Amino acid sequence: MSWPHLSVGATLAASSLLGASVRCGRLDLGRQRWLHHALYAATLASSVGATVADGARGRPTWPVAASTLGVLASLPATRGGSNAHLLVAGAASAVYLVGTVAVVR
Repeated sequence: MSWPHLSVGATLAASSLLGASVRCGRLDLGRQRWLHHALYAATLASSVGATVADGARGRPTWPVAASTLGVLASLPATRGGSNAHLLVAGAASAVYLVGTVAVVR
C-alpha cells in the first residue's frame, strides 16, 4: 500500500466524519465550514496524486484512487447537507474501502 493511497483514505475519512457530525447535529461549524471544504479539496488532490503516482509505478491501487476521484468529482453537483450529497459522499467512501480491500487481498 502506497503513502499516496493511504492519504486518500485519511483525508476521505476526516472529511466524511466531519460532514457526518455536522449532518447529525453533533457539530456546528458555523463560519468554519471552510474546514470541510478544505478536507474535500485535500481528498481530491490526494486522489489525483495517488492515481498518478500509483499508476506510474504500476501499483494495483491506482484504479481505486481513480474511481474514488470519479465519484468525488460529482459531489459539487449536489447541495451540501442534502440526501444526494450524503449518498455521493457515502459512495466515494464505499468505492475506496471495497476497492482497497479487494486489492490488498
